[in-house]
Amino acid sequence: MKLKYVISTEESKRNCIHTIEQLDVDGKRVVSIVDQKEARSAAQSRLRWLWAGQAAKDLAGVGKGRNKEQWNLYWKHRFMKPLLIAQDEDYAMFFEDYDDHCELIKDHPAVLQQYQTHFWELIAQTEKMNIKTFGEFLDTIDRFMLHEYGLRLDTPADLKYIINGE
Repeated sequence: MKLKYVISTEESKRNCIHTIEQLDVDGKRVVSIVDQKEARSAAQSRLRWLWAGQAAKDLAGVGKGRNKEQWNLYWKHRFMKPLLIAQDEDYAMFFEDYDDHCELIKDHPAVLQQYQTHFWELIAQTEKMNIKTFGEFLDTIDRFMLHEYGLRLDTPADLKYIINGE
């Protein structure tokens, strides 16, 4: 038997304790408690893609026909720049170069669109965000979608702990 509990609510804590209380005292089980520490965790990434899928599904009929990959690109383009610069000032030059390139090709819409898509898909990766910054990114998305589209994004109980990098 292998069980894993993320202690993110009092209920999950009680469930964990209940499970431990049901175990036989036979020396065959080990219980470990570890702090959840990850850089731009898989759980954070999973929540982002869950939300992108929800947005694609729930907003498909209201003139916002983006698929989940397009929602991901939209959120990165809209929110990532200030968060990365706040995380590390060196990103300011990274985005200045991007802005300069966009300015140079602004009169060529097809080329500009291709450059921007390439940049946000392949260059501006969320893997560059630490766990705190990615939590802020998720929180920003959550607030934006509620305010802008009236869409309350679902966060499963086992993922609530990752908002704001907690």
